[in-house]
Amino acid sequence: MSVTYQLKDRVAIITIDRPGRRNAVDLATARALSAAWRRFDGDDGAYVGILYGAGGHFSAGADLKSFDLEDTEVGPLGFTRTNVGKPTIAAIEGYCVAGGLEMALWCDLRVASSDATFGCFERRFGVPLIDGGTQRLPRLIGHGLAMELILTGRAVDAAEAHAIGLVNMVTTPDNALENALEWAIRVAEHPQQTLRSDRMALLEGSGLPLSAGLAIERQYGRSVMHVARAGADHFSTGEGRSGAAVRALVGVGPADTDDDLPWNRVAPARPTRAPFEVELADDVPGDEVVERVEERAEEVGDEQTVEAEMDPADAGVAEETLEAEIEPAVDSGGDPEEGTETKPAVPWSGRQGNQVDLGGGRQGYFIAPVVERGHAVVVFSDVGDHLADHVLDAADRIATLGNSALAVDLLTQDRDLIDLDPDEVVRLVASAIDTLIAGGFAASGTVGLVGFGVGGALAMWIAGLEERVTSVVAFGPHSPWAEIGVGWRLSESAYLSHQSDGEQPPGAPDAAKTEIELRDLGLDATFHVYPTKAVDFYKPGVEEHSARLTDVAWQRTELFLERHL
Repeated sequence: MSVTYQLKDRVAIITIDRPGRRNAVDLATARALSAAWRRFDGDDGAYVGILYGAGGHFSAGADLKSFDLEDTEVGPLGFTRTNVGKPTIAAIEGYCVAGGLEMALWCDLRVASSDATFGCFERRFGVPLIDGGTQRLPRLIGHGLAMELILTGRAVDAAEAHAIGLVNMVTTPDNALENALEWAIRVAEHPQQTLRSDRMALLEGSGLPLSAGLAIERQYGRSVMHVARAGADHFSTGEGRSGAAVRALVGVGPADTDDDLPWNRVAPARPTRAPFEVELADDVPGDEVVERVEERAEEVGDEQTVEAEMDPADAGVAEETLEAEIEPAVDSGGDPEEGTETKPAVPWSGRQGNQVDLGGGRQGYFIAPVVERGHAVVVFSDVGDHLADHVLDAADRIATLGNSALAVDLLTQDRDLIDLDPDEVVRLVASAIDTLIAGGFAASGTVGLVGFGVGGALAMWIAGLEERVTSVVAFGPHSPWAEIGVGWRLSESAYLSHQSDGEQPPGAPDAAKTEIELRDLGLDATFHVYPTKAVDFYKPGVEEHSARLTDVAWQRTELFLERHL
């Protein structure tokens, strides 16, 4: 069966069981959902209903392969234009998009896993919101935000969903149902008549003038006043303390009082904590600035997210004190500097099932989200890195946002990045973009670029040549690659850069200079400089890796890609 009904501790768990279709709803499933909710409404032993999706996803909405839903009075998905007389909770894992989001909005409360994804993904297929989304979403999060999500169709992660009021609670992965059940049991322990009448007063009064809403509230309140009197009598005799009134009215044990249930439990996918501050005098040298910031980070501890940035003006550091005397490891001529270590090229085995052959002895790694958004990103590696773990992890992370990602190994087994002909690089990247667009993964006809190290500088440079690039994210130092060719004036892209205050080349002054140049051309450009000498602080495999700074950089990257893809 595509829908199951299970009663546990006076809680009905209604599960959409089509994991092979990401719990997308066809006609048979819609009818089964309608029957399940009717059963719940008439089940005297069920006090709260939970809607859940089997197999790691809540629901991808209507099944667009069959697309056989009927526009009936109860709604195409089987129940979204109806109401039940008892509380309902959506327990959300994975994708809750399109009609899946509309089903979650129908519920009174939403409990979401930290890896859940929300969005009006039907936007890209031309499918309308017809199961209550245009009416319930603005009532929940406000007109402006609802309009944004409906018009853009962008993805919303669990942390943002909680921040804007789309979900009530965020749990750790794979625990949404468990926590929803705990919450439902707590709700079921309250006297049900008054709880249900208050719920209906809220539902029916929402959006009405205050006077009309107060009249509805009075009507429902008067209908259960006898329950209130009984509760008051129990309280006055001393039975109403420590849950005794609950025992007397509904015949169950006292509610838990140790505050271990998840009423306000929030565990977002990425912690959002306050930044720390470091007091600095105007005459502090640049090296000491970095040391003090790093010492303060250690004092704060691993539980704090570092949000510090290096800015010569804000930190009171003269720009010249930050400039290094060391030449870049790679110059535009293509020959490595004396004493520079060049990593040997090695074959890449890839992650199972995602390897792609790009031709010319080059390989790639392609990953698309479960529900495609029609946006795509090309990822570049650093000198000698090939498709290293941090490059593959970046592609995976981009896919969790609902975008397709193609990580391109610009190297071959016998060549390093410094040996590449710029024209060859442009042709290879253009071919990758052609592939993404032709496959429908970049439906807008444009892509974003994310690059690491010299690959980041390459991405910035290519954006000036390739009009189909709308956004560029560069991890690592600026390099002479960015100065080759046509320069910035032909670009219309937005730029985000993450640099260290390292010595290859000088971080803060170089970042400030490039950011100003781009902004003077009317481009959206933000260059962040992080308090570390390690130019590759974002690579987990290096000794100087900083997980905290990398997390900050990726939070900024994800927000940037959401805005500009």
